[in-house]
Amino acid sequence: MLRVFSPLREIKIVASGDTIDVKGVWYDLYNPQPEEIARVENCLALKIPTLDEMHAIETSSRFFQEDRSFYMTVNLIASSDSQNPISSPVTFILREHELVTIRYVDPKPFLTFSKKAEKNFKKELSPAALFLSLLEMIVDRIADIVEEIGNEVDFVSKEIFCLNHSKNDRQRAMKEILSHIGKKGDLNSNARLSVDNINRLLKFIRGKVFDEETVAHYEDSLTILQQDVNSIMDHIAFQVNKINFLLDATLGLINIEQNATVKIFSVVAVIFLPPTLLASIYGMNFAFMPELKVAAGYPLALVFMILSAVFPYLYFKRKGWLQ
Repeated sequence: MLRVFSPLREIKIVASGDTIDVKGVWYDLYNPQPEEIARVENCLALKIPTLDEMHAIETSSRFFQEDRSFYMTVNLIASSDSQNPISSPVTFILREHELVTIRYVDPKPFLTFSKKAEKNFKKELSPAALFLSLLEMIVDRIADIVEEIGNEVDFVSKEIFCLNHSKNDRQRAMKEILSHIGKKGDLNSNARLSVDNINRLLKFIRGKVFDEETVAHYEDSLTILQQDVNSIMDHIAFQVNKINFLLDATLGLINIEQNATVKIFSVVAVIFLPPTLLASIYGMNFAFMPELKVAAGYPLALVFMILSAVFPYLYFKRKGWLQ
């Protein structure tokens, strides 16, 4: 889909086969078809990167200048509210008179920013101002995601250390908690990747894209963005440590449960070891064994075997090893 944000402060969806009949400030390519890419390339005389090129991880492939166009590719989170959040590259192409975005996912800030652009912008925006406004909304959305992760991690932390279920329910709850922590850890990693990419983007903007005059003009916005990014990165680092701690704690509690089960089998084996020894002795086939001629030998052997099992059991119970 191709959307054009014109100086008339409206978003126009350009249908397949239509020509671009408006001069746009923002060209938004969402999951574009080849003909849509070709139309934008012909209209603006620039090259749109392919999806494979957008996935490149080298800095030189993600942040570079080609003629008077600045290409910036960052990984952004999409579908963060669903069960399967994803991270996908989004490319920004900033020029003197246009901003072009290429994406194959639909992060929430793009939808929110489009509505804001249609309703609330009271003056014509330059591509640079439009780009920074969109970037601010992206950072705000990542901050919301990180904050939500933190709230859920705090809730899981209370669940881990306040489990009052029965043994079977507790084991099931531990598995669910472990899965939940893993998902939040994965989402936190995606947020960390996005913020790290945006941090690199801000450095590229100051060093390559904006001249001194432009940097001075947008100094407040750039400073606030950098401060927000730094604070989010610090918070994500804290959450990484907490998530790892909760993973270790959950695994430790699971190991305690498993060790308790193994301990029961070990105690049972030790309790039945003396009776097994007696049964083995009197199960030998020697011809001369004095006890074989005793009339009460069989019941006495049974009594000895029972007592040899009872005494270890009472001893273990007194020591508290059966808890």
